[in-house]
Order: sequence, then C-alpha cells, then structure tokens
Amino acid sequence: MSGGVPLRPGVAISSENVARIARDPTLSPEDIEALKPKKAARRSKKPKVKRVDPEKIFKKLVAAVELQAIITADGASKAIINGDTIGVGGVVRVGTQALRIIKITDAGVVFSWKRWRALKSLKGGLE
Repeated sequence: MSGGVPLRPGVAISSENVARIARDPTLSPEDIEALKPKKAARRSKKPKVKRVDPEKIFKKLVAAVELQAIITADGASKAIINGDTIGVGGVVRVGTQALRIIKITDAGVVFSWKRWRALKSLKGGLE
C-alpha cells in the first residue's frame, strides 16, 4: 500500500492531532506553583515608565532657540541663532538634541526635529 494510507481505520498520522501543553514540559506542577510568587515580585518591581509627548519636547526645543537676525545676501539666507551664523541644512544644538534648519525666509526659520516642523519668527513666536 502507499505511504498516505492510515495505519488503522479512522486514525491518521498528522501534526494537527498533537497535544498542546501551555506550560514548560520539563517543570512539574509543583515547580510552576513555586515560581508564581517570584514572577509576581518581578512584575511589581518594574518601574513605571513615564510617557513623554515628543511634540511637547519639540516645542520646548524650538522655544529654547534664540533667533536674533536673518541675513540675506546674493540669494543665500543665513540666520543668527544663539550667537552663531547658520545656513539651511545647519544644525542647532539644544542640550542633547539637535534641530535642523529646513528653510530660512524673511518671516523666520523653519526647524525640523524627527517628524515635526515649526516656523520660528523673528518676533519670537512659533507658527
């Protein structure tokens, strides 16, 4: 007979009929009960992680930047930011973070950080 024929009528060899065990088969039920208090203690010792809104961080970073002047000469624009002259593509460091300058216009400077962008005007406001 061929290999696909069941050994006994009504019995098939298949991986579908394998018993599934929800626990580690090398542990006895007593071992599992002994481990439960240890797992609960580990879970309770984990510190709660405070979620921080990245958009709020971005707004604080841009607010910390001091835009002092915008210089336009021969079609190239530069901005004086925190005492440094920086052009488009330049980076402004605020603490450990870096804001990239995307665009400089007469109205202000567009900063980028991760996926957020903001225009900071010479008047000091965010738009």
